[in-house]
Amino acid sequence: MKTERVQYWRNGIMVTAQMPLETARRLVAKGEAYVITDQAIGDIRELGSLV
Repeated sequence: MKTERVQYWRNGIMVTAQMPLETARRLVAKGEAYVITDQAIGDIRELGSLV
């Protein structure tokens, strides 16, 4: 992820486009989110049985 503010997606809906980069990195590091692009992450729970 490269932008100062990151989009956060859940179930195909953008929840916020203003998440701070450090918060997004922390969610990914904790396994609660996955990287979609260099400016967006997705909630890991939306993957359901794929995890």
